[in-house]
Amino acid sequence: MSKELRELLNQLDSKNKDLTNLLNKSDVTAEELKNASAEIDVLQAKIEAQKIKDNIDNSFNEGEKTPINTRNNTNGEVVYNGSLFTKAIADNLLRQKNQKGLNLTEKEINAISENIDEDGGYAVPEDIQTKINIRLKDTTDLYNLVDDEKVYARSGRRTYEKRSKQKPMKPLSENGNLTTISNGDNAKLETFSFKLKDLADFMSIPNDLLKFADKSLENFIINWFVDKVRVTRNFEILYGNGGDEHAQGIITSNKFKKVTLAKSPGLKEFKKCKNIELPNIFKATSQWIVNQDGFNYLDSLEDKTGRPYLQLDPKDSTQYKFLGLPVKELPNDLLLSTESVVPILLGDLKEAYKYVTNGKYELATTNIGAGAFETNTTKARIIMWMDGDVKDSEALLHIEIPIASVEA
Repeated sequence: MSKELRELLNQLDSKNKDLTNLLNKSDVTAEELKNASAEIDVLQAKIEAQKIKDNIDNSFNEGEKTPINTRNNTNGEVVYNGSLFTKAIADNLLRQKNQKGLNLTEKEINAISENIDEDGGYAVPEDIQTKINIRLKDTTDLYNLVDDEKVYARSGRRTYEKRSKQKPMKPLSENGNLTTISNGDNAKLETFSFKLKDLADFMSIPNDLLKFADKSLENFIINWFVDKVRVTRNFEILYGNGGDEHAQGIITSNKFKKVTLAKSPGLKEFKKCKNIELPNIFKATSQWIVNQDGFNYLDSLEDKTGRPYLQLDPKDSTQYKFLGLPVKELPNDLLLSTESVVPILLGDLKEAYKYVTNGKYELATTNIGAGAFETNTTKARIIMWMDGDVKDSEALLHIEIPIASVEA
């Protein structure tokens, strides 16, 4: 269904309600009824004309588009994909509003039922998850900078060697056994524990999208998930408070070394952070993580000839380097300056922090509270699962510039 046809149908629905109100009006005039009926006649004619136009357009595009349906083309079996997921959401929400639901087949209902959990949440199918994850790679998402792992259990642990503590492999004896060495030469293994947190929020779906349950509704849900997942991941990675409900954030952690610079720090102070404070083993893979305030301050540092120390990367004109290391700029509303300091992170985020998720999303349409249907939108609840924590505290410095330096 085209956007134009959908709009005309919405207009017809609105005019039909207006006519019903007029018929119930005690002092309605013949002129009012005549005008209302005439408007409906015009809209009905437009709808028929638009249908003809859409059919013609579709015939031209027939060879270019692959229709999305809920059936597997090879054996006719119903599959739980984005199209069926969208129908399931729309059907459930319409019925909750005491409106006519969609005409789902028995096979479609069975496929949907297999993907509903005990709390009534609909699992987001793989094709929608893929679209969400692809879109997330194109946004400002700290998830792309830290170490990440998809896990298949609610909780668990991982053992690993810190890069700075890694030991070389040992020779094998003639019988294939490792040679005996003193305990002092054994690598020290670290443990990373995780327990997935349930994070949720409401989304408001425009009622007109429920009536058709087509690509427009699917795209609306995808866009909402992308925005919510991005904002949530960024917040948890930076500012999560840890414990049973949140990931442990980088800024809120007390494990990273904090370096507070003097007012109006110069190049020497930043060189010291890179050359002395940051362990040498991480320098080759480190970068500066700054917000807009921090980027502006680095850009204000110049040599005696007025040449800025912050330079464009000669290999990539869209990226910058400072003291030979890449600079990643984040928005001020993501990496927050406070009333007293501007934060800068220096190091290897993939060694410093680990994020885990089961890669799943869910949309629930039940038990969402009173007032959900009092406007022209309908609420549903979106859910994701994740955790995160410090991996190697030596791999990252938390640098602070006094805010007076930036405002000067």
